[in-house]
Amino acid sequence: MLASDQDENKKITEYIQYSLEENFEGLTVNISLLPEKSLLDRESNQDFDLLLTRIGPDFQDPTTYLNNYAGDSFHNHSGYNSSIYNELLQKAGELSAKPKERWQVLIDAEHTLLEEAGVVPLYQSANTALMRQDIMGMIHHLFGPPNYYGKIIPKDE
Repeated sequence: MLASDQDENKKITEYIQYSLEENFEGLTVNISLLPEKSLLDRESNQDFDLLLTRIGPDFQDPTTYLNNYAGDSFHNHSGYNSSIYNELLQKAGELSAKPKERWQVLIDAEHTLLEEAGVVPLYQSANTALMRQDIMGMIHHLFGPPNYYGKIIPKDE
């Protein structure tokens, strides 16, 4: 199992290793924590059995995640390829003028991806910030980079 050598990944990979070895008799999971560049090289070459990685949204739509697992996606380093999943994503793309139908098709695509174990989501990270009452201008994004501090100024009293 590969992961980047960032501090939090050591505990996460050790937990996954323990869980898998505990539940699958005879299975041995070896962990390799690599510098980011080495990890990205191995990921893009699909040189791994298991890979702990993360994905962050670029825009506010489910396809920011789902398109990563399309069979022809440049970002599909897992090698996952499902004709059913690909057809659902194509159908969703054709339904841009029908948001309710499109939404259901995207839900169906997500269910297909998870049922076929194209990806196994483990957790969603969060960001917490305390803000002093005498300042204003902190921008919190719902997607993309979490916070922008460049506009913070003192409040007029």
